[in-house]
Amino acid sequence: MNGQVRQSQSRRWPLRMAGAALGIAVMIVFAGGCSPTATDISMSPIAIYDTGANSEGFGALTRGALQLQGGCVVYQTDSETLVPVYPDGTEWDADGERVLLADGSMHAIGDEIELAGGQVASLSGSTSIPAGCPSDLEYYIVVP
Repeated sequence: MNGQVRQSQSRRWPLRMAGAALGIAVMIVFAGGCSPTATDISMSPIAIYDTGANSEGFGALTRGALQLQGGCVVYQTDSETLVPVYPDGTEWDADGERVLLADGSMHAIGDEIELAGGQVASLSGSTSIPAGCPSDLEYYIVVP
């Protein structure tokens, strides 16, 4: 009888290992979904410009806070509200409500930050402006 029990247990061992491996694989897939992920740029509330475009001459510094207004990230200074236009490579983390810059830094909604760049009334070149951004606001070209 003891030999039959061992033989029965040894037959179940590969099934148990396969079940354990499947369980681990499922946990890895679901755990990967828990980390912050960047939003597809077409659904992002941040404005982006092509860094191949000329951004020379934008060396001003301004201080303000990032806000989310109707599907658009805006930059509120003491005197006005602007649409910050970030360089390509910038991403939006919807879970953390933050802008992830290509250099690894981040700007969260509500943060008081200082941006380098320059203010413009209209945009030229290759830009991506979210549909939720108010058309009556000026833009602030953010320089990394």
